[in-house]
Amino acid sequence: MLRVILLLVAAAAWAPAGAQDAGLISALAGTGRVLAADGSAITAKSFMKLREADRVELAPGSEAHLVFFGSATEERWRGPASLRVTPKGSAPISGAPSAVLKLPEKVTPQLTALPERVQLANLAGVQVRGVKPPRTLTDADKKALEDARAAYRRMNAELPPDDITPELYLYSVLQDHLLYNDMKPIVAEMQNLEYTSGGYIVWGFYNLVDAFSPKVQGFKPSQGTLPLGSYGNGFRTIAFK
Repeated sequence: MLRVILLLVAAAAWAPAGAQDAGLISALAGTGRVLAADGSAITAKSFMKLREADRVELAPGSEAHLVFFGSATEERWRGPASLRVTPKGSAPISGAPSAVLKLPEKVTPQLTALPERVQLANLAGVQVRGVKPPRTLTDADKKALEDARAAYRRMNAELPPDDITPELYLYSVLQDHLLYNDMKPIVAEMQNLEYTSGGYIVWGFYNLVDAFSPKVQGFKPSQGTLPLGSYGNGFRTIAFK
């Protein structure tokens, strides 16, 4: 779950000025980069927003799924390839999309603000200070959720099984209604898709050797990935002798 959160938050930070949001990288396996109209460049990542006039370049063997807000379509690209982002889709520079899939019209408005929403979200029902509790749903809310779940089921039936767009859409709708518990299975499915179909691989973890003063106590050996016994179990067990 943490990997999905960090990817979304990192992607939200990419926002070169002077252009309108035109799309989103909904999935990326392999490597690529995005060049903005002002000449700035950044490594492409899943869930990154694309803006009008951006140039997307994919390395050989890479695959990207690009959602375009203006046309409610998803394009699938394989590298080596490059394209220019337009409000209605791509303008190929080299290569061509292997598939262009139509999405329900109501899906793309929910995806436009997805990276920003994630920065304020609590996934899988994890609560922190300042988070609003779930609210009582109105009849209109219930109808909107019913429609969203129907659209989710329809996309799952029509899109390829490795496509994460249905989950991104339903996750966004559930967050709008503060339904954190309902978000748990969606986040779990996003994790599964990222693990089985994504381009991110954690091959292993290196060994850690910690050193500390004999005047400090409370550290214990740990098999975790954070030093000093996860910092003394969150600084709860560390103390001076």
